[in-house]
Amino acid sequence: MNTSPPLQYLTKLVAALGCALIFGLAHAADPLDSLPPEIQVDVLMKRITDAISSGDYKSSLPSFRKLISFNKPLPESFDFYYIEALAKSDTYDSAVEAEERIKQYFSKYGKKGAHYKEVVGHSVDVLPKAHAVREREQARVEAERVSILAREEEKRLRAEKHKQAMIAYETAFAEYQQWESRVLPGDVSSCESRRRENSDRCEALVKKKASAFWVDHAAVQRQGAFCSDLRRYPYSHDCEKDLRKATPPPVRPVE
Repeated sequence: MNTSPPLQYLTKLVAALGCALIFGLAHAADPLDSLPPEIQVDVLMKRITDAISSGDYKSSLPSFRKLISFNKPLPESFDFYYIEALAKSDTYDSAVEAEERIKQYFSKYGKKGAHYKEVVGHSVDVLPKAHAVREREQARVEAERVSILAREEEKRLRAEKHKQAMIAYETAFAEYQQWESRVLPGDVSSCESRRRENSDRCEALVKKKASAFWVDHAAVQRQGAFCSDLRRYPYSHDCEKDLRKATPPPVRPVE
C-alpha cells in the first residue's frame, strides 16, 4: 500500500514558490534557462510529476537537482519526494545521494517530520546499497593505489636495472679502450708477421713447383700471382679489421 502523500500536494507547494523566487542563474546549455525563474519552476515540476506518475523516477532527478540549485527554501514534501525518487531509481549511485538526503531529513525534521515513517522505510533499502557503493569505491581506490605503487616499483626496478647496465657498460668500454690502445697494436703486428711468413712460404712453394720435373705452368702462374697479391696486400688494414671484428666494442644500453 502506497503511504506517500498525494503528488499534487508537492506540486502546489513548490509551484507556489515560483512567483516569490528571484534566481541568480548562470548560463547553461539547458534551454529552460532562457525562461523566467517562476516559469522554470512550473516546467520543472511538470517534468517531475510526469516522470513520477509514469514510474520513471530516475529521469526526475535532474529536475529535482535543478530546483535545489536555486538555493531557495523548499517544503518538507519536496525533500521527501526527492528521497523517494532517489530510492526508487534503484541504482547504487543514487543510493549514496539518497543516504545523504535521508540523513539531512532526519537532522532537519526528526521524528516530527510528516513523512518520517516513509523515509525510515526508504532507509531500509537505501543504506545497504549506499554501504556497498562506499565499499566498492574504497576497493577501487585501493586497487588504484596498489596499481600506482606497482607502476612506481616497476619504474624504479627499470631505472636500477639500467643503472647497473650502464655501470657494466662503462667498465666494459674502459676495458675495450685499454685493449684498443695496448693490446690491438701488438696483435696487428703479430698478424702482419704471420701474413708475411705465409707470403714467403707461398713464393717458396711456387719456386719448388716450377723446378719440378713435370710442371703445370698455368697452375704455377696462378699460384705465383696469388703470392704476389698476398705480399702487396695492405696487411695492417686487413689485420686490424679482422681483429676489431673479432673483438667489437660494447653496446651502450638503451633506456
